[in-house]
Amino acid sequence: IPVDKFAYVTVGRNHPKKGFPVLLDALAEMKRARTIGNAHAVFVGLRMSDLQARATELGVNEHVTLIEELGHDPSDREYRIPSALLVEVYKSVDACAFPSLIETFAMINIEAMAAGIPVISTDAPGCIETIADGVDGLIAKAGDPIDLARKMEQLQSSADLQAKLSANGRESVRNSFSWDVVGRKFEDLYYSLADPGSDSL
Repeated sequence: IPVDKFAYVTVGRNHPKKGFPVLLDALAEMKRARTIGNAHAVFVGLRMSDLQARATELGVNEHVTLIEELGHDPSDREYRIPSALLVEVYKSVDACAFPSLIETFAMINIEAMAAGIPVISTDAPGCIETIADGVDGLIAKAGDPIDLARKMEQLQSSADLQAKLSANGRESVRNSFSWDVVGRKFEDLYYSLADPGSDSL
């Protein structure tokens, strides 16, 4: 991961629904518009090497790092999700750009916010539910590389916006997605189902 670049991370298996080529197209749009500056995208996941041909075709190789799926560090005695190695990646970049077209639940957005980096995601189902646009992240139109490029330019050009999204993102995770909060929600659900007189559902 280049230390002299503004590095975005995106994580997942390379499947069409993840929209990873959209991020490559966004980099190409920024290069065409001469706004790419020091932007760099780090792709982490299974079959990421399959994106090499597209990066070459678009002429953005120098702005891309492809990392095959990270396993767990054998020296890490705890089996954690995300892995300790992936946490180190989150801590080594400046932002997250997740161009997914559809998700069940965009865990990467939560992981990135918990790591304290600003997040750009999409208005796709499963992504839009995890971010309040302009509050704790930025939302681009799913499948639209030009809109994604504009959001990336907006983030890169404002240190204040980066700081705001980072701080608010951590707070959102703490208030809505921590294990304590999720555990209480499940507990409340179980109690409501066990109580035949409950009208909470």
